[in-house]
Amino acid sequence: MVSHAVNDDDCRPNLSTKFSSDPPIIDGSIPSTGPVRDLSSGSLEGIGGHTITANLSKAAAELYSKAWRPGTRASYKSAWKRWSSWCNSREINPIQTSVENIIECLTTLFNEQKQYRTINTYRSAISRGHNLLNSISVGKHPGIIHHMMAIMDVRTPLLRYQSSWDVDKVLNCITEWGDNSSLSMKILVQKLTMLLALTLAGKVSEIHKLNLDFMCDKGDHIIFQINFPQ
Repeated sequence: MVSHAVNDDDCRPNLSTKFSSDPPIIDGSIPSTGPVRDLSSGSLEGIGGHTITANLSKAAAELYSKAWRPGTRASYKSAWKRWSSWCNSREINPIQTSVENIIECLTTLFNEQKQYRTINTYRSAISRGHNLLNSISVGKHPGIIHHMMAIMDVRTPLLRYQSSWDVDKVLNCITEWGDNSSLSMKILVQKLTMLLALTLAGKVSEIHKLNLDFMCDKGDHIIFQINFPQ
């Protein structure tokens, strides 16, 4: 069995569950067919009948939104924009439609040769912005789970890393370089970068954003502030 990254919505479906062709309309939602307003801007906030932040104060809503990392937010925004565009081209309401339409969209992504993890991101983004289906979020709906399992079986997720390397060899090499005072600036930068990568377990993008202008020397330790785009 190949291990794979899954979201909290992943679980094994109840195959005995029967799906209705159209989910019930939630109070405040709009019909699932016919021309709909353009929701393809990519915004996930303020849409969907179950969006929590709509009833929160500005401060609480801003804090609530911090649960998503910038990378996750960007991925969801892109996925929701694509989903909205797909729906608008078919005169489907992206925040209130049938499970069959969502499955059709996921199948479109599959036929475009997208990998399981990418399609799973779309599922999560749609689940975030879409109204509940029979009181169940899109991501936890048995029909969606069943379809995602089929996608995973047909297109097994690739391992994130195809190869690995021995950290000890790198550390031994750094040790052989000797004292910092004898090293050139280029070697010092390479040494520091590698040690930061090993100790912080940070992403390459995070290490790249380290800037002396945003460094605070505390004497016994140094703090870097990393600014991510909103």
